[in-house]
Parts: sequence; C-alpha cells; structure tokens
Amino acid sequence: VPDPNPDFEFYLGLIHETVGLCEVRAVGQTIHTDPQGHAIRHAFHNNVSLLHNIFGPYELVDTSAERSEQGASTWMSDLHSGDIRLLAEWSENRNSRLGHDLQRVLLTIRPESEESARLILQVTFSNFPVVEKP
Repeated sequence: VPDPNPDFEFYLGLIHETVGLCEVRAVGQTIHTDPQGHAIRHAFHNNVSLLHNIFGPYELVDTSAERSEQGASTWMSDLHSGDIRLLAEWSENRNSRLGHDLQRVLLTIRPESEESARLILQVTFSNFPVVEKP
C-alpha cells in the first residue's frame, strides 16, 4: 500500500482466476471501547471524513437510531448481537467519485466482542465478477 492508513492493520486482496485483482479489504486495528462504542464510532467517522474527501457523496446507514432506549443493552452489545449496523457506502448510485475502475467502497464496523471492534474497508473494483446462478 503506497500510503497506508495507520487505523488499518493489514490488507487482503481477492484475486479471481480470470479477471485478476477485483477487491481489496483493509482490516483495522482492534479498538477497545466503552459500552457505548465511543472510540470505534470516533474512528469510523474520522475515516468517513477522509473517504468523503476522496470519493464525495456517500450513504450512511446507522440503524442505532431505531434501537429502543429501553432495556439494559448497550450500543456495543447491540452491535455485537447484530441488532444494529453502522456503515458508509460510496457507489455510482450515490454519485460518488469512484472513477472507471471502482465499483464500490464500503466502510463497516466488525465487532469482536462487546468491548472491542475493528473497521473494515472494502474496495471493490469494476472487474468484480458477477456470479450467475444456474
């Protein structure tokens, strides 16, 4: 990676047998956070700002606004259980500035536990193969 982001620990490439490199995933450092997820959400929004400067308009999906404030659950426990999601997506449908080689850029939070999570940045190239069902 020519200019690596310090928030990410390692990178994975998906190489298709006929079209070559079609996706890169950056896996973030483990971020230990409080029950409300302040540290991981802060890292997420910082990276959204950086990506917004590069790719422009995006769609933010934050289902935590829909969660009930009643009960004993916390933001991190809801994230870990899959009850809420937080992601940002750049794509042609959003009028993002992806260029002709990119199909989509997606930033998500992957929980490891109720106390820690990682950012996952998925960059999908336009040569990503379409798998047809028989």
